[in-house]
Amino acid sequence: MLTMKAGEFTREVRFLRAWDRRSGAPDKDYGVHGTEINFTLKGEHGGVEFGVLTNWMLPHVRQETLARLTLSGGDERTVRALLEPMGGALRAHAKQPLYEGQTPSTLHCTITGGECYADASFLAGDKILERLIAEGDDAVWKELESFYREHVQPEGSEHAEQQA
Repeated sequence: MLTMKAGEFTREVRFLRAWDRRSGAPDKDYGVHGTEINFTLKGEHGGVEFGVLTNWMLPHVRQETLARLTLSGGDERTVRALLEPMGGALRAHAKQPLYEGQTPSTLHCTITGGECYADASFLAGDKILERLIAEGDDAVWKELESFYREHVQPEGSEHAEQQA
């Protein structure tokens, strides 16, 4: 994990390994998942995170996928282009409820350091991924900071008033 302090925030980038948890037993078959890159921005009131689903699979999974898709008529180069990265969810982790009536998602969140009120936007990830590709990681941190200020930071807090 890479960690850096940036003003009032802590920035973290973590690479999560790919896995193959397939099983013949349906109740134990969790499929496959590629390497994931997570960007996390932590502040006084919680944090936000964004993941890039790279589709970088374990070598044997990649070979199986290429073989299956090329057998169905696709050439290898075209098939590889289909396995491009996708934007994951944009998640908010707050120390207080994000909306009326919300109950804690967990009592042991690694982002808030304890009780967590979480929410996610599954459509926002593609926009952030496009910005990452076109503008680099600075654009990701700007998006995360904006999302933090809009969704995690309580109204009336010191930093919220400075931004107004």
